Amino acid sequence: MLDNHGIEKALKELPVNNPQIEVHGGGKEIVVSVTSDTFKEMNEAKRQAMVWDHLRSRYAPSDLVAIEFILVNAPGEDTSDQE
Repeated sequence: MLDNHGIEKALKELPVNNPQIEVHGGGKEIVVSVTSDTFKEMNEAKRQAMVWDHLRSRYAPSDLVAIEFILVNAPGEDTSDQE
């Protein structure tokens, strides 16, 4: 079963430099934020694909439906207009 601690632990294993991970919510409304300077060289689609592929390799699709949104940024990127 998917829980915030498990998501955070799995994402710390992402092949990126110094990932900063925040997981909020619970149940079927989990919101995740992943920040890494590795993302500076990637567009949004590649960032999302990397994170989702990583989670898909560790969790069943029926578990991942609990994640409502994943925000992926490089340090210093403005997130106020991304929803």
